[in-house]
Amino acid sequence: MDRGIVEACKDLGAAGLAGASSEMAAGGGLGIRIFADAVPLREKGLTTYGILLAESQERMIIEVRPENVEEIAEIARKYDIAFGVVGVLTQEKKFVVEHNGEVIVDLPMDLLVGGAPPYD
Repeated sequence: MDRGIVEACKDLGAAGLAGASSEMAAGGGLGIRIFADAVPLREKGLTTYGILLAESQERMIIEVRPENVEEIAEIARKYDIAFGVVGVLTQEKKFVVEHNGEVIVDLPMDLLVGGAPPYD
């Protein structure tokens, strides 16, 4: 953090990777594309749903510029921390998840972070 290469950092507590990544992207007025295959897992065999919503993984998500990814990877290796490039921010305001070569989720960001429509 002292080096200034981390743009944002969020705990993957409530709602796991889906919640943290969508909130982080929306906070910057952006969308996000998640690569579920790249998510480091402590529990093998998780479904896409499990990867996106697992709270038991005790994970953090950080946002870094592409030119700083390798430096973050080196720090992670030095301290034996599981690390992966699990997504990219996009100008298109959508939450997209790819897993096993398929797009599994493709939703407007507002649907996830803008609140549910009122029920009449």
